[in-house]
Amino acid sequence: MTQPQIYQAQDKKGNSVQVYDVSALLNSKDPALVQIGEQLFRKSQRVYHANFPECEKEPTAVVRGYIDECGNPQSDEGRFVYVVAAHGERAQGMASGGLLPTEDKDLVVFGNYIVTRASERQTGLASILLRGMLNSAQTYAAEQGLTPLAVFGEVEQPHLPNAKGKYQDQVRDYVRPRAHHKMGGLGALVVLNEEGIAEVVPHAMPGVGHGEPATPLLPAVTMLSKDCELEKLITPIGTVEAVGGRIRELPESLVLRIDPKTAYNIHSAIMEDYASTPEVYSLRQVGNIARNAERVLQDHADVFIVPILDTRILEVAKAKKRN
Repeated sequence: MTQPQIYQAQDKKGNSVQVYDVSALLNSKDPALVQIGEQLFRKSQRVYHANFPECEKEPTAVVRGYIDECGNPQSDEGRFVYVVAAHGERAQGMASGGLLPTEDKDLVVFGNYIVTRASERQTGLASILLRGMLNSAQTYAAEQGLTPLAVFGEVEQPHLPNAKGKYQDQVRDYVRPRAHHKMGGLGALVVLNEEGIAEVVPHAMPGVGHGEPATPLLPAVTMLSKDCELEKLITPIGTVEAVGGRIRELPESLVLRIDPKTAYNIHSAIMEDYASTPEVYSLRQVGNIARNAERVLQDHADVFIVPILDTRILEVAKAKKRN
């Protein structure tokens, strides 16, 4: 029997971690591998449902449907990938997302969800899961003749602490964005308007289920090298400074600059992925989100990728401008 794990590493506790491509296992013709996939999927879904609010969760049946639909390895519409990290037979975390081709034969990795058990946080497990996803992405890119372009994630915009240095929500405003930055080097897509004010490119996650509102989120990106290595940003925290309502500087050493067409191709791949499941996501919402981002990207010559934690300061710049 073929060894089903796709990646093995050691976490910060010294534990051996195996990462399995469950989407591949469940589409295997080997009954033994399918059985392993079924067990890992069931156990990892418990971790998933325990860690996300209802408005952000996709039902287990929907996720399983994504996996079942990716059985055709020659599909040119992309592939859904679902990976699970385990210590022995115990599922400790999962990550899922889409491997999405663009019109220019590039590959965008859409990191929909990544989560670990509470007991496994700050052990490096999330980074191990991401690496497992990227291994699957590298294999898929080679099979399909695609060039790895970027990882895309959806992240809540953090807020600044109050005058006493306290956060309204420590996890949302510091722990989670810092983890996203350290794990994947994710940065928000940002443009400068005519007055020099930096603004985040508008983005939202469509509501899961018709009638649910969209959730505004940061469009977060990490560019990829041709061998699926992350091009990480440097450490954030105050590197983008607002003075008198304007961003003082956006030096190349602090942020990455990409052209609007590249940013548009990345964002379009994500919205097309949402649009591919109209039974889950409202096409009207998807269209509105896509058009809002397109309008902003068409009006600017440059797009910057700014560390997530630094987007807190952009709100200060806007407030100063209004005043």
